[in-house]
Amino acid sequence: MHNQAASAAEATLLEGIDAFCGERYWDPGIWEVSTIPILSKCYQHTTHVWFPTIILFILAPILVAQTFYTRPNPIPWTRRLQLKIGLSSILVADSLTLFLIVIYEMIFVGTPPPVDFVYPMVQCVAMITLTTLIVSCRNYGIVKSGCLFISWIMFTLSAIPKVLYWIHNIFSSEEFWEWQDYPKCVAVFIWFECCLLETWLHCYADVAPVGYKILNAPRKPSPEMTSSYLNRITMWWFTSLCRLGVQKPLEISDLYSLNDGDTSNVLVPKWNKLWTKRQKDLEKMQDDHQQQKKLKSCGEYSPLLNDDDGDDGGSDPTLPSSEEKRIPSIIWSLFLMFKWDILAEMFVKLLSDVLLFCNPLLLRSLIRFTEHLNQPLWQAILLAFTMFISAEMSSILLSHYFYLMYRVGTRVQACLTAAVYRKTLRLSNSARREKTVGEIINLMAIDIDRFQQITPQTMQYWSNPFQIGLALFLLYQQLGVSVFSGVTVMVLLLPANLAITMIIRKWQIAQMKYKDERVKMVNEVLNGIKVIKLYAWEPPMGKVIEKLREKELALIKRAAFLRTLSDMFNSASPFLVALSTFATFIDIDPENVLTPKKAFVSLTLLNQLSSPMSQIAELITQTVQVTVSNKRLKEFMMSEELNEMAIDQRARDNNDVISVSNATLSWESAHHHPTPSLSNINLTVYRGQLVTIVGRVGSGNSSLVQALMGEMEKLGGSIAMHGRLCYVPRQPWMQNNTVRQNITFGK
Repeated sequence: MHNQAASAAEATLLEGIDAFCGERYWDPGIWEVSTIPILSKCYQHTTHVWFPTIILFILAPILVAQTFYTRPNPIPWTRRLQLKIGLSSILVADSLTLFLIVIYEMIFVGTPPPVDFVYPMVQCVAMITLTTLIVSCRNYGIVKSGCLFISWIMFTLSAIPKVLYWIHNIFSSEEFWEWQDYPKCVAVFIWFECCLLETWLHCYADVAPVGYKILNAPRKPSPEMTSSYLNRITMWWFTSLCRLGVQKPLEISDLYSLNDGDTSNVLVPKWNKLWTKRQKDLEKMQDDHQQQKKLKSCGEYSPLLNDDDGDDGGSDPTLPSSEEKRIPSIIWSLFLMFKWDILAEMFVKLLSDVLLFCNPLLLRSLIRFTEHLNQPLWQAILLAFTMFISAEMSSILLSHYFYLMYRVGTRVQACLTAAVYRKTLRLSNSARREKTVGEIINLMAIDIDRFQQITPQTMQYWSNPFQIGLALFLLYQQLGVSVFSGVTVMVLLLPANLAITMIIRKWQIAQMKYKDERVKMVNEVLNGIKVIKLYAWEPPMGKVIEKLREKELALIKRAAFLRTLSDMFNSASPFLVALSTFATFIDIDPENVLTPKKAFVSLTLLNQLSSPMSQIAELITQTVQVTVSNKRLKEFMMSEELNEMAIDQRARDNNDVISVSNATLSWESAHHHPTPSLSNINLTVYRGQLVTIVGRVGSGNSSLVQALMGEMEKLGGSIAMHGRLCYVPRQPWMQNNTVRQNITFGK
């Protein structure tokens, strides 16, 4: 099969990658053959070797990082795992065999082209890397790996042209075979079969490790974490629950438990740690900024001592300034917490969008094929098969993207709900009077829910412009400058959308105020229902609540009308764009004709353009709602908190458990200049002592107990406490549960 003299003569005329391979890299006449085309050996030994190897080394760091943050927990040796390592070892030996054959040719036959030395070693390095990754997954208890699955698929697909090449030579080649061609042919078939088996084995997950016993294990763990990568991409692990739902109505006991990464036990500590760190960084930055302002106001050579009677231009340090009330950005903090999830989902969305626009290009080639009937049939089959694969892959990736983003949305909801609840427990008394129960309920039930709803749509901020821009670019290639008339229609619709957005935002703020008042009134009515029933105040209280609800509904109806108007404009915009584009294309030049290729491809692009354009109105509406909710959350998070330093938890003198010395306490903060509620309080409680506080109603009994818990503001003196505290209020909070679970809180 090798003709050394001809190859040497041809090599003198080759340049670049052709000289590296000793033959032509690409033959343009390959599209004219009537049978299945056979790619050149140069193309097989370069592109089909380097491309899957590059994919492997791009994905390998992800798996290495996953093992780096996982403690060792070996998987039991199973036949599947042994077969994986055995097949990858055979592939290493296969690559080394090809390299030894090339060494033999160099010594006894003649110097082969450089590519024959390079590609076996590249394959060998890739197989050694894959073997190492398989062993690492086994040692660290990783039962599935998308990196390995994708890598094996790429190596299997890249081996198909090599198999076709040797099959073609076996059945139809008239050239003479040298003896070294036989082991090369066998090595290619062994390579393909081993890669195919590895791909099949990685379609299944390994057995979960049993080295550690999980305490407080969930009642029904989700099979998602122990399913394979292919299983998770296709959501096949969820099939059993769907099948059960067809057989009978689902109950709570039928549902899967949350994964560890989705529980509050894991998410809330991470959020608190990140939020506390960002608060400290912001406080440090504000202190540095204030120091610089003082230096600028006082001058570089200011005196060391100032007159106490003079005004230094500063403010009372006890008074809260606007800078002291600033808090870290909630949205940026959420991004920092889930940045790796968001970046991964951004990549998945990008792949889905790119594959979405492959179909119009393939359709153009398919229509071109129908215009030239002398082209080989395999081209049409290849185009149709590629269109099917690209559409399916785009759909699968889009579904997986939404699943990942909805999961991030639930995690965001859990973190923000815990943050609001934690802030509620730490509000000062003055802040509790301003922040009503109704407002706090609305924050948890409505405002945080809007963050959860917009999370799956966050990628649309860049995806919609990307899709619109790409569609217009492809339309420009089809129809030329006439596409700008469609762009003009789109631009004219933007001011209407912006105006509607500003009006809806204004009404949204007013609606939330009425909603807070309504929930507050309902809560007060329910709390004082006995008094209301006693005095027959139901009708007037009902009228107050109905008036608030009517004002709220009026704003909702107005906003809904404007949203409907905006949806109507955005739904009609693709038709208007298509109408103006085609009309302009025909009118600007009499020679312009809408051929089937131009018409069908343009209509396909305009159809794909309708999806991002129809989402603009909904995205704007959700953005307005989240902007309002974000402002309300920030105002709540900026509320004044209790002074954690009021109680000295570390102090202990002899056998004292509680020690209060000359304490002056108030329900207001010090910067409000309040009147003390309790003055000069002295109290000492020893270990094992029973103390009862007796007094008339309103004499400060409850206030003293609240002060010991840190619920009052300390104006002077000291309060020291050692040990843990348990408080039983007068108004019991009973759960709809057993007595035992009421005492243990369900634990």
